[in-house]
Amino acid sequence: MGKRRANGEGYLGTIIEKHKRKKFLKQMCKTCSECQNKCNREQFEVCDKCQNCKQDCLKYCDRYYCYKRVHSQITIDGRQTTVASSKSKSEAVNRKMQAEAKALTGNYIRKNDIKILDLIKKIDNEKFRNR
Repeated sequence: MGKRRANGEGYLGTIIEKHKRKKFLKQMCKTCSECQNKCNREQFEVCDKCQNCKQDCLKYCDRYYCYKRVHSQITIDGRQTTVASSKSKSEAVNRKMQAEAKALTGNYIRKNDIKILDLIKKIDNEKFRNR
């Protein structure tokens, strides 16, 4: 797990992403086969034991595609913003540093924060100035 830093540096941590499979695999995973609750597997209902399964699902899971990801967040205008989700820690750190640099220079564009027309105008103005 990662840590939140108190001085506004953001967050860097490891999570496990689970994405539903369209079709289950034939062999049931170890956690589900040993579980006594027997959840409704067809509707993806899960008990606490299945919900909190983190390490075993990376080895084999018949219901979910499981990925270990490194997330990094930075604080912009007092709000935490996820800027990278990658397989390696070094890549997440690099993308976090790039986003921090953009935020400091005022070039960082937050999702849903700018309209396409405004973006096109900004690009055209930069092209005009660089002639």
